[in-house]
Amino acid sequence: MVSSDIIKLTEDLEKQELEAQNGIATPQVYEQLLAIYLYENDLCNAKYLWKRIPASVKASTPELTNVWTVAQNMWKRDFPGIYKALNSVTWSDSVANIMKQVQDRVRSRSVDLIAQAYSSITLDTVSAMTGLPPDICAAACVERGWQVEADTRMVHPVRPISETSGQTSSEDQLYKLTDFHGRIKVRTTEEQNLQKHKEQQKKLTAYRMGMKQILATRDADSYNKDSLALSAQLLTINPDIYTLWNYRKEVVLIEIKKSYQDEVADDQKLIHFFEEELRLTEQCLLSNPKSYGSWHHRYWILNHHTKPNWQREFDLCNKYVSLDDRNFHCWDFRRLIVNKIGISLADEIAFSTERININFSNYSSWHYRSTLQILNDENSVANDLILVQNAVFTDPIDTSAWFYLRWVLSHPGITKIQKEDLLNALEQLQELEPECKWIIMAKCWLVKQGNLEKDAICRLKRYYTELIKLDPLREGHYKDCFKVF
Repeated sequence: MVSSDIIKLTEDLEKQELEAQNGIATPQVYEQLLAIYLYENDLCNAKYLWKRIPASVKASTPELTNVWTVAQNMWKRDFPGIYKALNSVTWSDSVANIMKQVQDRVRSRSVDLIAQAYSSITLDTVSAMTGLPPDICAAACVERGWQVEADTRMVHPVRPISETSGQTSSEDQLYKLTDFHGRIKVRTTEEQNLQKHKEQQKKLTAYRMGMKQILATRDADSYNKDSLALSAQLLTINPDIYTLWNYRKEVVLIEIKKSYQDEVADDQKLIHFFEEELRLTEQCLLSNPKSYGSWHHRYWILNHHTKPNWQREFDLCNKYVSLDDRNFHCWDFRRLIVNKIGISLADEIAFSTERININFSNYSSWHYRSTLQILNDENSVANDLILVQNAVFTDPIDTSAWFYLRWVLSHPGITKIQKEDLLNALEQLQELEPECKWIIMAKCWLVKQGNLEKDAICRLKRYYTELIKLDPLREGHYKDCFKVF
């Protein structure tokens, strides 16, 4: 089955599901579509499809459950479990060919993984990861040019040769670790460190001289233009010197006072002065997009500006968010100016949804959404539950969506049926991610909101016991949580 055939078949099956009468497709459509998602290793869509399939169809179609068992083992990367689930069933003609290719692709990915990750590995492990008997596995390894030691039963894979022209070596790639905002930490030599120290000393000396001159010329009723220009140079280098931002605020107030005192007020001169301040903050934000002082000074200038361009500021926010959607300074600035240009609440909620769909792991987007949402009707509660549920199913390990889920669950508008549906969904997710503590914590949140009868207390005890096993460092915390009940 070639790639174009797979794409066409997937589109046809998805169309059949969408156009199915009463929204329920035939079991054969569900089986084939689920099998194709496994062939493409698209486990997220496989999970969503399994959630969409009605319980009655699952119960009446054992083969569908068998395909899902393969998916669960693939999600857990349990290679022996995958091959066992694939080979312990006689597949029907509708999915037999697809499941055969699923097995071939899983085996191919396993071989590639072994070649890339191991310099030596036991034959038994290779056999388990490829689903081949040890004797056949050994012959296949030799055929690929891998060395197999008969006495020790060790296999020495050969890493495939890849073209790396124009790229750094693997050693350099490993060294260039990035922090959570993607800035590269580059290796430095002792000589480079010494040179860097000298440069820092020069900057420190220049900074001290500049600050001395600025503070010496500081006056309540006038200012020195050279000192003002010097403060701009220092801020461009380091925009987090709050003393200089406050100095420039004093200068701005002096200019405003002079403008009011002049018999012939020159508004354009004052506007030009404000615009120069805004341009300075833009330069500072280019060097440090997360400078508190730059963002605060910019908003302060706009509030004193005689003709502020709020639409330009809004466009600037969109630009910065597109460059780094986790820059909470920019989100805070957006929250300050959104009412200045009359953006509706519905538009901002739609914007937050768009940013969350682009990147579920975005605390700023989730928090911004929580400042907008009131969840005062059934539709808003249902929509946010669907959104956050999709997020936690896509990446259960990421914590941002779980915090938002807890906030959503704190609202009284959630019905008992919605809580039960969410609890059932979490049970399914736990089958795929048994090591994820957040799933169990969310189950605790849900159970606590119900009537704490004997059955609920027993469930909480079981959940907290599981949490202690998964997260022993917080054993005391979980015990205290349970003691409350």
